Amino acid sequence: MKKIFFFVLLMQWVFFSFAQDTIPTNGYVTLRHDNGKVASEGTMRDGLPDGYWKSYNKKGILISEGNRKDFLLDSVWNFYNEEGKLTMSVNFSQGKKEGKKMTFLPEEKIEEFYKTDKKVGKEKHFDNQGRLVKEIPFENGLEEGVAKEYNENGIIILLTEYKAGYIVRREFLNRVDGSGKKQGIWKTFFANDQVKEEGTYVNDR
Repeated sequence: MKKIFFFVLLMQWVFFSFAQDTIPTNGYVTLRHDNGKVASEGTMRDGLPDGYWKSYNKKGILISEGNRKDFLLDSVWNFYNEEGKLTMSVNFSQGKKEGKKMTFLPEEKIEEFYKTDKKVGKEKHFDNQGRLVKEIPFENGLEEGVAKEYNENGIIILLTEYKAGYIVRREFLNRVDGSGKKQGIWKTFFANDQVKEEGTYVNDR
């Protein structure tokens, strides 16, 4: 998904760099594919794209849209697949990711937050039913702290501790076998993530 996102932006800039002498340097511009359908549309200022722009594939389906302010990416940019379904929504400020980014995959939805182009806070993964299945803490663009994975009932089943982007510890817990019997270490937690109860199970006992 990241490759698609940066490819779209790169191709827009490459196209404009080669086509400036054939299109107005100021004002509203409509660019077309070789089949006649609109490829991109938006405002040019001093020979560069500025303001709100939209891009389309050769079928005429919208694949990206967003605003530029003083030639830099600004506010929310949305990206769509070849069928026109939203796949990514990113907030920008002065050309850098700033605020929430949402990624929509067939099997999950990912929520991230950025500060001046670096990931911060918790990256959260949700399944198709909106249940939280994973959360990973970030500081200054790197994993930092304890990440959690949950089962379909919201019970923590894996703890992964990170230091400066590297895994330093993993703990599997709260697991059941094929027949639904508790096995191994089980823990419950207070709201502040401190351990409330801890014990070891064998065959549900």
